[in-house]
Amino acid sequence: MKTTSERPGISTSESEPIVANVVIGEDRFTFELEDGRTISAPFAWFPRLRDASPAQREKWTQFGDGSAIWWPEIDEHISAQGVLDGKVSYELIRERKAQ
Repeated sequence: MKTTSERPGISTSESEPIVANVVIGEDRFTFELEDGRTISAPFAWFPRLRDASPAQREKWTQFGDGSAIWWPEIDEHISAQGVLDGKVSYELIRERKAQ
């Protein structure tokens, strides 16, 4: 079932996880969700984050209704649901195919 978020033009599922905070580690990021869960993924799954400087990794903002995070300096968007589903970046898939 779809609902309209408080932000115009954004429609999301009622069950989509919302990111309350992001913790940047040495080799991974962790999303702290509003419902109390924490989920993390290695930077290796996302080449733009992998190749970013520590300062660039720290500059994130919530995207849309908060179900995703955007790193504007490197133009990387990652949804909490994508991390929960174990999805990697399409750029990583292309890199692996090219090898």
